[in-house]
Amino acid sequence: MDAVRISWTPPKDAVSYKIYRETAPNVFTFLTAVAAPATSGVDNDVTLALGNTYKYKVEVRNSLAELIKEAVTTVSLKNCTAMPITMTADTTLAYASSPYCLAGSDATISNPSLTVTLTIEPGVVILFGANRKLTIGQNAQLVSEGTAALPIIFTSSAVTPVVPAWLGVVVASDAINSNPNVSTIAGEAVSETKGTQGSSLAYSVVEYAKTGLKTARSVYVDSSTFRNSWYGDCANSAGGIHIEGPSASDWVVVKSSIFVNNLKTNCGGGAGDVYMTNTHLYAKLNTSVNARNLSNGIGGAFSVETAEQSTFFANSIYDAHSDKGGPCIGLSGGSKMHFIKNNYFSGTKTNNLGGCISSYSIVGFVIKNNTFETTHADTVSGYGGAIYDYGSSAAPTISNNIFKNTYAGGYGGAIYTTNPSTATTISDNVFINTRANTSAADGQGGAIYVARTSSSPLSITNNSFYGSYVQSGGSAYGGAIAIGPYPKSVTIAGNHFKNTWAASGGGAIYLENTPNTGFTFQRNNFVGTRKTSAAGPLNALHNAEDANYTVKDNWWGAVYAATSCEAVASNLCETTQAAKPTLTTNATAAWPLCCAVPTDPNCVGAATLPSYQACE
Repeated sequence: MDAVRISWTPPKDAVSYKIYRETAPNVFTFLTAVAAPATSGVDNDVTLALGNTYKYKVEVRNSLAELIKEAVTTVSLKNCTAMPITMTADTTLAYASSPYCLAGSDATISNPSLTVTLTIEPGVVILFGANRKLTIGQNAQLVSEGTAALPIIFTSSAVTPVVPAWLGVVVASDAINSNPNVSTIAGEAVSETKGTQGSSLAYSVVEYAKTGLKTARSVYVDSSTFRNSWYGDCANSAGGIHIEGPSASDWVVVKSSIFVNNLKTNCGGGAGDVYMTNTHLYAKLNTSVNARNLSNGIGGAFSVETAEQSTFFANSIYDAHSDKGGPCIGLSGGSKMHFIKNNYFSGTKTNNLGGCISSYSIVGFVIKNNTFETTHADTVSGYGGAIYDYGSSAAPTISNNIFKNTYAGGYGGAIYTTNPSTATTISDNVFINTRANTSAADGQGGAIYVARTSSSPLSITNNSFYGSYVQSGGSAYGGAIAIGPYPKSVTIAGNHFKNTWAASGGGAIYLENTPNTGFTFQRNNFVGTRKTSAAGPLNALHNAEDANYTVKDNWWGAVYAATSCEAVASNLCETTQAAKPTLTTNATAAWPLCCAVPTDPNCVGAATLPSYQACE
């Protein structure tokens, strides 16, 4: 009996799939249905025969059972050609001889004295037996470059693979190095070309492996798919691509590729999709779906450890998970900046620190022009619903991002930052319905929580906060911003707070151990900030300790001529301490919004809002 396995890449919002086979011209008969996250189905009807061609259709439906996509493919059943085992000269795997099978031994291409290339023609399928692998060895390179119509497929020979069904493709430390030409501006990768040598994969599919691609050299990956792979050992690694060994001056390029259902489990670090150390990474236009890291490492989709530099540009990451933190991207160590720009993150979560991005003791980062939607740090010890940063040493910047429906079970519904040794800037961001704390635990900062012991400046300017909150239960302070112990030079200016609330106090801002000098709190709008989820008395600012500083030029939602909190209202800027903040030159009207008049030098809030958020 022969069988056909039909595989696909899931579109967003896919819940179920129906598979049909053509039984008469343009007549498709239903075969089977599978549910997400599965990305394949099997036709093992006894009537299938070698030499015949069959046409299949897959229908994709969402949670409402609506058809959102369908695709048709044609397959021919052919005998398998034995895969060459030991290759010492240039070798080509021809489409006409496909599929190739590797059963009883591993395959290796290498030569101690000559450059050799394994070239795989478009459309080739290689079927690997259990525990088999392909190694690109000494002086060798792999050129696996298919086309959109004829992808190259590395897969298991099993009809219904149980991962890890085979071991993957390995580029050894003595293989030929890739040399992509990566252009940078101020350290950030901005463009690249392929280069002239080294292993490359384009329009290739690697699936059901232990690690799809494991490389100790730089590689170039373009328009390829890594799916359904699983690394379950204690070593640091990844289900999709593991990069460990290229020199610090090398660049690895991963672009326009798709990662689906890749998993890292067990005690070591790593990632579901891509794990790398030492070298540079340029990740552009990739899509990751359901990446999972259930081990001890940060980074569910991407983990960048002691790397020189990374640039993540215009990637999309959905439904990723990491136990320790950073289900989208984990950054740790290294000696250069990291850039995360123009990406879309949705539905990601962790049980720990950073619902999308986690960084530990890195030099610094620029996180700009991204959207974080429904990203969670779920548990009571979950800090930073979207971003967690610990100990950056060179000017971390978070600007022009959108945070929507992000959540932390503990502190910092969108952002948690602590102990940087240099200036931190959080500016021009939009926070919509971000939330901190569970009903049974302490939590502060519905959008932002900051704790720092250094004297380096903190700047929170020209952000817009809509409906951010800290719900009841425990210590619930700072509906939008909470600044924890021992801040030094702090500027909170030009922000727009609307309908933010915190059950314990500080409907907009909570300040703990606030400095008596070096604190600027000026020209902000407060509209409807309060202590309760329902409409209630104005409550904007809460001080936990003495507050010998000046609060200047703010609009409180009404005209106040008073110069102290008590003279205005008991809840406006409450504190139980003897030293109170002084209010001066309270605004007599709301400051203009930058989303309406971005060129006005006195405007407040973010200049650019998402299309669904009114400028108000």
